Amino acid sequence: MLTVALLAALLGVQGFTSGGEIMLDARLPALLVAAILLYLRAPFIVMVVAASATAALIRLFLGF
Repeated sequence: MLTVALLAALLGVQGFTSGGEIMLDARLPALLVAAILLYLRAPFIVMVVAASATAALIRLFLGF
C-alpha cells in the first residue's frame, strides 16, 4: 500500500502544477506509465525508472 500512497502524493503535488499554475507536460504521460505499471503490480523501482525514462524521452524528442 505504500506504493499507492507514494504515487498518489506524486500525482497530487507535482503531477499537474508548476509554480502554482496547472501545466500539462511530459509528467502526465510519465504518470500514466506509472499507473499502468502499478495496475500490473510491477515493483516500485520499475515504476520509477519507467516513468522517469518516459518523461526524459518525451522531453528529449518533443522539447517539453
